[in-house]
Amino acid sequence: PCITRLTLKPLSKRPTATAAPPAAPSFGLSTLVTRIETQDKQTTAALDRAFTDVNTLMDTAREVTQLIRNLQEKVSAAKRTGGTEEEQGEIENQQEMLDSWIADLGMSSIVTRETVGMGNYHKELAKQLVEFLEEPLQRNKSVMTTVDAYCLYNKARGVELVSPDDFMKACEQLHTTKGSNIALSKVGVGKKAGSVLRLTTSPHDAKILELVEDGSYVTPLGIASLLKISVPISTDILHSIESKGLLCRDEQATEGIVFYKNLFTSTV
Repeated sequence: PCITRLTLKPLSKRPTATAAPPAAPSFGLSTLVTRIETQDKQTTAALDRAFTDVNTLMDTAREVTQLIRNLQEKVSAAKRTGGTEEEQGEIENQQEMLDSWIADLGMSSIVTRETVGMGNYHKELAKQLVEFLEEPLQRNKSVMTTVDAYCLYNKARGVELVSPDDFMKACEQLHTTKGSNIALSKVGVGKKAGSVLRLTTSPHDAKILELVEDGSYVTPLGIASLLKISVPISTDILHSIESKGLLCRDEQATEGIVFYKNLFTSTV
């Protein structure tokens, strides 16, 4: 029989899809610089938006403040001119509305150079500080650093902020301001020197005088520990009581400077 030889051909391989090699991570100085520049642009854009919002808020606040001033001038003029009973009642209603708006601003009025004049600015600013700082000082053990007082006052103003230099010049006039119970004092020496505002008739005075009533003495460190204040501030308080003639000091004590009751004043 005839045998047919079959030849088997190898199957052709189908082309397979090859996956793209993974992207190599970006390294190098240029990539780092690009990344930093992108972050800087994003930060700058965010700051621009923030400052735009703040500027808009400040402009709006200035407009509101000016509006209140204008209305206050009109109400004051209307009071001077008088009028019928009905008109006077309307004026009183407008005054109550203005008082409410002004109270929302945090103080009775905003002292500026434009409203009080250049020559009276620091004097009028000192008057407002006396009115404004009395309550915060009472809450804060009758003493407060000028930095804290400055931040608190400007926060209450909201607009037309006072510069640190103008604030300090006004503080220097507190002791001569009519009705003032607040004084500016220097504490510390050298680079650590600072300044504080405190009530001149502090409740601490009576407490300290009670401690020395029986002939005992007090020290700045002991008073600082008792009142939970810093030693420079307690020293300033003791010096203030001494300046009133109620205490006298002994600088030769083994504990440093100590303060006794001034017996000479009490016997005169």
